[in-house]
Amino acid sequence: MSTFKLERRDVAPKRRYVTQSPLCFQFPELAPRSLFMAAPPPAHLRVRQSERLLEVEWSPTNIARIPFKLLRTECPCAACVDEMTGERILDPATIPEDISPSKLEFSGNYALKVTWAGGHDTGLYTWDRLDEIAQCLKSS
Repeated sequence: MSTFKLERRDVAPKRRYVTQSPLCFQFPELAPRSLFMAAPPPAHLRVRQSERLLEVEWSPTNIARIPFKLLRTECPCAACVDEMTGERILDPATIPEDISPSKLEFSGNYALKVTWAGGHDTGLYTWDRLDEIAQCLKSS
């Protein structure tokens, strides 16, 4: 098991704005749901190299085990997803089976930045996005 040292700030309130739009601050009911972050930061993140997965623990009873290849496939960056259409550009077949992260960092208190062994490092996985991936794994 690889361990990455991550420093974590105190958890912000459960609903946080991701945008600086004054309209959303004055009238939050008008903001699209995607502007709010509902998932809290995880309590623990563990890279399980031997199992080829990222373990995300929100609580002792809520632990997601996300395979590296799935996590890389779900990268939300503009190089992997068309910004205008939302269509996935990245072909999952081009991702090596042995893909693994070389570095993990917090991006503020809302996302995880993953640098992949192949050098790709532009995707920010928000806590909400990690939670969505985890929910998809649970339902499949």
